[in-house]
Amino acid sequence: MSNLFKYFFLIFSLYSCDSLHAQLQLNKISGIQGLSQNTVKSIIQDSNGFIWVGTYNGINKYDGYSMVHYKFLNDVNSLSSNIIISLFEDKDGYIWAGTTNAGLNRIDPRTGKIDVYFDNPNASDYASEIDHIYQSSSGVLFINTSKGIKFFKVAIDGSLLFEEVMNVANNFSLRIKTIIPAVNGKHWFFTPERKIILHQVAVNEIENVPDIKIQSTDIKWFEFNSSYPVNFIEYPKNTIWVISNRLQLLKIKLNNQLQVINRELISLSDNTSGFSDKNFKKLAIAVDKEQNIWVAGNGILLNYDTKTGEKQNLNSSHRKEIAIQQAQQLMIDNTNILWLGTLNHGLYKICLLYTSPSPRDS
Repeated sequence: MSNLFKYFFLIFSLYSCDSLHAQLQLNKISGIQGLSQNTVKSIIQDSNGFIWVGTYNGINKYDGYSMVHYKFLNDVNSLSSNIIISLFEDKDGYIWAGTTNAGLNRIDPRTGKIDVYFDNPNASDYASEIDHIYQSSSGVLFINTSKGIKFFKVAIDGSLLFEEVMNVANNFSLRIKTIIPAVNGKHWFFTPERKIILHQVAVNEIENVPDIKIQSTDIKWFEFNSSYPVNFIEYPKNTIWVISNRLQLLKIKLNNQLQVINRELISLSDNTSGFSDKNFKKLAIAVDKEQNIWVAGNGILLNYDTKTGEKQNLNSSHRKEIAIQQAQQLMIDNTNILWLGTLNHGLYKICLLYTSPSPRDS
């Protein structure tokens, strides 16, 4: 099979949807379709278009029709654990998988080779739960730990070039609550215990030593009513969207000096009866190519159109089709298909209403 044919086969299989509703195209992917386990903790799309799914029973690489499984097999070339809670693709195309109590795995999709890092529970800088993995534009990888941030760099052959845990940089505490990638290639650090709570950070390295440069915003609080922030994203550049545990969406516009020039508080519970008094401990947030903000959590899948202000609750219109009572992860791929991971109910592929027709539908 030629590489060109393989490419078109992947595009056709991943990005075609079967219509299960007049206004929504949706497919459920679970054990019947080959998913190794129905609790989905992480979803990413790699640079070749494949979907990678981390579960409580290993990793699944999905091409739209079949799964390739990566699991713990107690041999020299297997995962260090089947409990996968985070996935990340680095600049060289390697897939990184974070675990609970079993370190960090690097998979080479081209050869299947797996390298394991930081899995020694007796090490002073041991990270018991690796729930996020990041990489700077300069190639430095880092994970957030209870002791600070572990920075490291790995050669193509898998050897560690350097590793260092830092809890302070330039008199700035690196005990960070949340980290997300910034649009400009840097990262946002959220530190709710400080006077300033949001900072943009550039991570570099000088002669195998992490070099951290921090530019702080002037954001000192989020004006939510009796609630707290649980997640945030940046879209577009210098525009921060923060979601609270009571479905309040805060839009913060910054200038190039990262000073606040506008704030807008939006209630997403207006059209979602029964949600206004409920606390959501975990909410996933994402933005699609049509400038719609999506929020998923326990019992909800909400859409907010940033252009018109229109809100839609897919829980009310598709309750029987989507088991979103236990939504865990939300990812929008490069063709604007929404992937929803759940607790115990598998993975959902949702073709959004404005997605271009797929080859199967044409």
